[in-house]
Amino acid sequence: MKKKPRKLRKLEVKLVDGEYDNPLKGRAVRPRQLYDVFKDIKDLTQETVIGVYLEESHDVRAYNVLALGSASCVMFDPLLVFEQAILTRSKKFILIHNHPGGNPKPSADDLLIAQDLTRKAEVMGLALVDLIIIGDLQKPRKKNYWSLYEKQHRGARAYGDAW
Repeated sequence: MKKKPRKLRKLEVKLVDGEYDNPLKGRAVRPRQLYDVFKDIKDLTQETVIGVYLEESHDVRAYNVLALGSASCVMFDPLLVFEQAILTRSKKFILIHNHPGGNPKPSADDLLIAQDLTRKAEVMGLALVDLIIIGDLQKPRKKNYWSLYEKQHRGARAYGDAW
């Protein structure tokens, strides 16, 4: 009996419609817009990390759920973030994650991860545009998200305002 020849595996990547509506009209302009799109992750009981991948003009190419964690932490591989950027041919990306406890204030680990990803991205010719943390303070006048971009650029509301 002859053995059937083995075939090489072919890598196939497809973009498909996701579960989030797209009111962005294609372009990520402000952290608040991305909060409005992804705010439903505030209701998840697990920390969730989402990558949003952008063209140079900040047109959104794709998003992907990168990791699911526990109620108080999430671990993810930075290589996955960069892999998705390369596969979507994106030079820029935004990371979004939730704090199931409700407070969107970043932890020390959140800030260290953002710093590490920024440094590693630059080496690869990529840019972390923003880290957005979504919470649910259940207070009408309080902002239910935190944006690294807004913090670094002292309230600059639109991506690119500070550049």
